[in-house]
Amino acid sequence: RWNEEYALVLKYLAGEGKQKTGDLVNALTLAENAVRMYAQARDNTLPEIVDKDTIENRLLRTMGIASTIATGLARLTTGEMQTQYQRRAVGYAQQEVTDRRLVLYETGGDALANAYHTLGVAQSELAAGNELAYTDAKQNISKAFKLSPENPMLLTVLTFRFAWLEYVAHPENRESIGIYVDKVLDEQGPMGEGRWVKADG
Repeated sequence: RWNEEYALVLKYLAGEGKQKTGDLVNALTLAENAVRMYAQARDNTLPEIVDKDTIENRLLRTMGIASTIATGLARLTTGEMQTQYQRRAVGYAQQEVTDRRLVLYETGGDALANAYHTLGVAQSELAAGNELAYTDAKQNISKAFKLSPENPMLLTVLTFRFAWLEYVAHPENRESIGIYVDKVLDEQGPMGEGRWVKADG
């Protein structure tokens, strides 16, 4: 749990600045340590501190965290390193989706929606010139959308993800991108009192 929480602290402190790449590298190492340790704890014959369901949930959550950190690193790197981070991001997110589907049977609300969201974001980074990645990302963001009918904040975030995906895959298609962006802006209200809060920015 210490590895998981420290990874989150470094992730949020790092933000998007290129000077913070080292913090994100350390955050990914910590998140991967947490994934490994949670997997070991899950496989214990008897639970020592918490029950197996709790450990499983934290394992899957940390896979999602590792994916988002790897996506951040992919945006800050180039060449082979970028490709490696993109693959790690998709791999962790895909594993979280697969394991959550086994438990939640596609009706898992926010937990499964967030997993699909994370996978769609990771795949979006591969969508430039790659129609398969574009299609996969769009399908997974759409699945997240369908699983979140009662979460207006997440729905508007997902609408923005559609806009970003279109921008990455088809930057020339300004009309399609604009439709999504206009919808996001409309949902914020005339005084900016919309669905997002400062932390969502």
